[in-house]
Amino acid sequence: MSLKKINAVLAAVLILFVLWFGTEYIVSPETTAPGCGLPSRPSGDGGGFLVVKGIRGVVMALLLAVLLLTGHRRALGWALMVEALAAYGDMANHEIRPRGGRCRATRRGGRRDGPSLTSARNTRAAPAG
Repeated sequence: MSLKKINAVLAAVLILFVLWFGTEYIVSPETTAPGCGLPSRPSGDGGGFLVVKGIRGVVMALLLAVLLLTGHRRALGWALMVEALAAYGDMANHEIRPRGGRCRATRRGGRRDGPSLTSARNTRAAPAG
């Protein structure tokens, strides 16, 4: 199997995952959000937030699918990189936004969805001597 085919299969798996993930937020945001560390469905003016997050995921997956199916491999690589930044932005927003003085990730008993920015301050080595 050539490297081109392996890359295409990996991209297709990623596209299907992003499409499924976005669809879950559209179809059942009440059950999907708590499993991803988000609060339950907001009320009032924020009621559509989770559906918008799902639509964003579906559109991102469709963009990647179009680039894969049309054979624009270089553009697909760039789009994957940019979309990874969107996921990093979600993670950074989730990790940095304080909840009661400490970040939420530090109160989950060590379970982290991504690299924690709060634990970086404790990783410095003690000065020698």
